[in-house]
Amino acid sequence: GRRRDGTQFPVDIALSHTDTEDGPLVIAAVRDMTDRNKTEEGRRHSDQLAAIVEHSNDAIIGNTLDGIVTSWNPASERMYGYSAEEVTGKSIDLLSPRGQAGEMHAILARIRAGQPVERLEATRVRKDGSAITVSLTVSPIHDQRGAIIGASTIVRDMSEARQAFEAARSMIESSLDS
Repeated sequence: GRRRDGTQFPVDIALSHTDTEDGPLVIAAVRDMTDRNKTEEGRRHSDQLAAIVEHSNDAIIGNTLDGIVTSWNPASERMYGYSAEEVTGKSIDLLSPRGQAGEMHAILARIRAGQPVERLEATRVRKDGSAITVSLTVSPIHDQRGAIIGASTIVRDMSEARQAFEAARSMIESSLDS
């Protein structure tokens, strides 16, 4: 379609005809598709982001500013051993070692203040009780108005990297050659 000012816009045109005494009559219904197309584009973008989260090898955890888990991707399940149903609605403190539950709340306080927390190394606890070393990146989640409504945590298991580092360090320290 073309507006009075000359700008073009997408339209959906539905035609129907009927026979009258004066001859055939065609009725045209023209619908501006601009908003619908934008909505569909937004939905496709959201679906693409959801696929990225679902297929990531890093654990991606969404939580409220109070530390309540709101989303838990499949990599989180593999890393920690909890299903999404087991942790959604529960405190993120579930993953903290005894005596360190306040650490995540301090991080969330920084997020509430609008400060991203990048590459923090921490210890977390799996469902089976075993400890893992992880690298955390915690970022604010904003609503449409820009208000911070939660936090997204990307977690990478650093256990193997830490073990390799310690093995290399041990070899160097025990080596007679300097």
